[in-house]
Amino acid sequence: MSVSAVLEVAVGLAFLFSVLSLLCSAVNELIAAKRGDRGRTLERAIARLLDSDAEAAQILEHPLIQSLYLPGRRPSYIPSAAFAMAAVDRYAPDIHAGGTPGFDGAATDRVRHALALLWADADGDPTRFRRNVARWFDDTMERASGWYRRRAETRLLVIAAVVTVALNVNTIGIVQRLWTDAPVRAAVAAGFPPLPTSAAGSDDPARTRSALERLDAEYRQLDASGLPLGWSDQARPRSWPVAFAGWVLTVAAVSLGAPFWFDLLGKVSTLRSSGEKPAESK
Repeated sequence: MSVSAVLEVAVGLAFLFSVLSLLCSAVNELIAAKRGDRGRTLERAIARLLDSDAEAAQILEHPLIQSLYLPGRRPSYIPSAAFAMAAVDRYAPDIHAGGTPGFDGAATDRVRHALALLWADADGDPTRFRRNVARWFDDTMERASGWYRRRAETRLLVIAAVVTVALNVNTIGIVQRLWTDAPVRAAVAAGFPPLPTSAAGSDDPARTRSALERLDAEYRQLDASGLPLGWSDQARPRSWPVAFAGWVLTVAAVSLGAPFWFDLLGKVSTLRSSGEKPAESK
């Protein structure tokens, strides 16, 4: 098989995995938005920071914070400066009058000790103290981002497994079809349409649904290309162990994420468009 045919197979697989990755990411984002995962993760992080669920609730009810979200919903993001001002107003109101704070409003000794250290580092400067509190908040939010990513990645694997089996996306069977069927290979490699650069990353369900509709159209084009997708008699697995192995490969590929496949798709497409290296003249 020629190098161009190998590149066509690679382009077809990269495009397929890009579509599936975006589809699974969009579903993941819809679920996260419906459950309010970002807001709950943020509240959990503040509770961890302040060592108290009740104190986290008090900070979220502060006027400076309440203006950031609608009633009945938790904010997905709080600026560190706003948190610092709310925390200072609650735990160190004396500094507004030039006094030395005692941090008596802190719920636990750990938080009181942390605030005292931040105040000592500020050398009695209220502005520096607020910056220190903001930096303390930012450090905690970095850890919270890791909590959210790990939960999202775990859910993405589950979604990828469900989508893969539901659509019967068997990587082994697809590679075999692309490898042996030149018309299908050429149709997939030459006719892939532009994809949205992101199908997720927004709390707006309408935007995510719009991306899902576009992805559905892209998948229908893949399905019409002749690839063995779905549960028709033609695409139904002939060997269940091979199908299971192909599903596992698909889930593993989707878990790499759409950005990975977009980058690979661009590189392989560039190689394919440049053509094979001409033979040197004697």
